[in-house]
Amino acid sequence: MRYYRFILVFLFTLFISNNLNSKPVPPGAGEGDVKANILILLDSSDSMKNDVGATDESLEWVNGAEYAPDGKIIIAQAKNSQGLLRVLTDGLRDKNFGDALDEVSFTGANGCANSMYNNGVANEDVDLIANADPVIFENLTVNHPSVDISGETIIFFRANTGDTLSKRAIYGFDEDGQTCRFVIGFKGHNKQPNNVNYNQGSQLCGNGELIRLRGKVIGGIPYLFANIKNKCQNASKKYALLVVNLDTMQTQVTINCRTCTLGKISDFDIASDGTALWFVRNENELLKKKLTAVGGAF
Repeated sequence: MRYYRFILVFLFTLFISNNLNSKPVPPGAGEGDVKANILILLDSSDSMKNDVGATDESLEWVNGAEYAPDGKIIIAQAKNSQGLLRVLTDGLRDKNFGDALDEVSFTGANGCANSMYNNGVANEDVDLIANADPVIFENLTVNHPSVDISGETIIFFRANTGDTLSKRAIYGFDEDGQTCRFVIGFKGHNKQPNNVNYNQGSQLCGNGELIRLRGKVIGGIPYLFANIKNKCQNASKKYALLVVNLDTMQTQVTINCRTCTLGKISDFDIASDGTALWFVRNENELLKKKLTAVGGAF
């Protein structure tokens, strides 16, 4: 009998303790004086998969953004239906930028006003949607007799559409995105082999594919740095670094193998003094390579 009393006391104590530590009954549970105020909406339209914003205002997969000198933002879109666009300081899309669709999506019927290393081709009517890596240089002057650019703001970028010409050049548009001012191709550049055993005499392929573009002002001079897949070459010469001096249009090319630095990086940038190339490999390794000034470039 004594044991039964002990069990009853224990259960009673446990019951009281649980009540003291329990949370209040939620609204709408059937007890208390607070009525439920809950609305549940079920969306079966798959609308959550849509891009944010209205059809003409939405952003696709963003593959690079850069502040313009006036504080506006240039945004590159990497999918195959929209081009480069500009966003105002209030966050709205700039209706005065680009073509009739308020974006940069093709070179136009006349192509690009200036052409170098492209066999004189202006790349007329080239599709430039699916673009990336915008680089902006303010007050750019090119001191070369074949180029008429003086004191302009130029937006450089790369494109990767089904049009093969889009992948084989660097494009530069005016600050309002309405005129292609410059196309820089892959033909006739100087080469600087980094491994004489494999790369002596190597050439940058005219049908190469531009896969990364970066820009840097070093010592007051604007440079473009381009990582290119050298498609016409074998594995030992499959990648290349093209450096363009936009002041004089002097260039240098360093050839790399498929498993070397350029073939394995996912991204890269350049030290502000031009002494090093910083690059990311395998998404989790930050590495450094020395850069050397050669022939007006690196």
